[in-house]
Amino acid sequence: MPGEHVAQDQHGTKSVVSRVAPQDIGRASGTFNTLRQLGGAFGVALTGAVFATAGGYATARAFSEGYVPAMSVSAALAFAATTAGIVLPRHRRLAPTTITGHAAPVQSKAG
Repeated sequence: MPGEHVAQDQHGTKSVVSRVAPQDIGRASGTFNTLRQLGGAFGVALTGAVFATAGGYATARAFSEGYVPAMSVSAALAFAATTAGIVLPRHRRLAPTTITGHAAPVQSKAG
């Protein structure tokens, strides 16, 4: 689905930049996007290498023999990423700061 990638991208970026200080948002966003692009390129390269090693385009049988291992590798990578997302420790949200880097004043709720 075309819109699915956009929704996932916005959620991931928001998740990353919401956990850093305001003065580091640009750096965090750039790092996240770079690693996302490298991860995608690595996944495509690895899947293509497995496909080419195990099969090919010569016949329908060769294609099927390459397709199954390539998709198995893709599934294993997706499972590893999901497991890492569940197992890795969560980060606490930082206290709000001002542009100067000092902690923002906390407003009391008492009226």
